[in-house]
Amino acid sequence: MSIFFFDHTQNNCSHTINFSPLSDQDGLPFPLHLHLVWKFVLAISLLFTLIEGTRLRLVIIDYIKSPETKLGPINNLIWVDEINSIFLGMNVLFRIIFILSPEPASILFGSQFCEFANFIGLVYLAGSSIWGSYIALFRVLFIKAQSWLKNTVGIENLLWIMMCVGALQNLIFATTFFYTDEESFVRKTCYHLSLKDLTIMQEYQVKRKMNLVCI
Repeated sequence: MSIFFFDHTQNNCSHTINFSPLSDQDGLPFPLHLHLVWKFVLAISLLFTLIEGTRLRLVIIDYIKSPETKLGPINNLIWVDEINSIFLGMNVLFRIIFILSPEPASILFGSQFCEFANFIGLVYLAGSSIWGSYIALFRVLFIKAQSWLKNTVGIENLLWIMMCVGALQNLIFATTFFYTDEESFVRKTCYHLSLKDLTIMQEYQVKRKMNLVCI
């Protein structure tokens, strides 16, 4: 255990910071503490899921593009939801990089890469909830109140309103969580920081500020 003393007799201030030694795997978030073999297994599983998910997404896109589809105007919302799945694919690729990287991705690619990966993940999370809800809402309104929609709001107008409001909600959600969730899973895996690491860093900053005040 390393102990650092800050003793300033003039102001009667004495502060001590205790650092517990950490092993290479101590307190790391899942799956960074796994053995290399299991990391490869997990990475291959994620890659297989990404490939299979992409194939199924392409099937959906081919269907809504075909003349046989009877979905009508709702195709536009489905298109937006499929575009949102691109962020999911990027998020999966980022996680594979984090898992297999021998060094923290923040060191290899810079801290901006970590923040970008975190924001991409938040955009997908927000979009998957928002666009799924809007598709269900539009389907119910189109089936139960089609005449009302055509005579009052207008089907095309409703689609534009949903897409604009949904995009705004997506941006607000992602931005809010980007700045408020400082201990997000993506950040911890990208920086290779555990909760214990974060606690020590926070305590150090507090003690350092106290020491500066005493000076």
